[in-house]
Amino acid sequence: MMNDVYFDNVIQIGKLYLDHIFYEFESEPILFSCTDDKRNIYLCLCSEIRYGQRWVVTKCSITKIKDLIDQKIDIASVFLSSPNIIAIDMDMEGKEKSCIIEKDKIDRLDLPKEGTYIRCDVDKAKNYLWNKEWELIRKQLQEVFNMKPIFDEISKSYCMVIRETMNDLAEQLTEISHTIKESMQIELDYSYNISTIEKYNEVIDDIDVTDIDNNNYAEAA
Repeated sequence: MMNDVYFDNVIQIGKLYLDHIFYEFESEPILFSCTDDKRNIYLCLCSEIRYGQRWVVTKCSITKIKDLIDQKIDIASVFLSSPNIIAIDMDMEGKEKSCIIEKDKIDRLDLPKEGTYIRCDVDKAKNYLWNKEWELIRKQLQEVFNMKPIFDEISKSYCMVIRETMNDLAEQLTEISHTIKESMQIELDYSYNISTIEKYNEVIDDIDVTDIDNNNYAEAA
């Protein structure tokens, strides 16, 4: 990642920093990418180097760069897929000016012919692409970590709710346990106890049968 200021005052953008060179001619970048202060990616093409310099610039996604490297799309298609592009001109004295050009007013001489694909060191380009993807993932992770205090508060709230719920449940279980014990005690108190009561037995051993008047029995008969 180069991070050198390449364009100083681009319309609606500001500074653009050189990010990766896909193709150069005599040490002059021809097709390359830049980033702005917000880390947005722009694809830049130098279309004129004879009488001053001219570049065409368009905002570009990682997906489009990947398709460009894999030669799924040609160079012109990347620029023509945008509703407008930015043209940057620099005179022989190094004075820079830029303007926005609508898609249907783009000078086709500023773009390669259709079917012209990128020429680059594929391994370096894919390594660059991998770094951009990792940068995006890292940014997303950073946003998640920045949310960590909020997540912690939410987690604490849930823990508090769970703790209170468990305490309430424990109290209810304790009450139920006491109720069950009391119920068992009542059943024990009111259980039937069987006890034997001695009946009075007639004492017949002391009766003297000889005292019975046999005559009375005979008369009764």
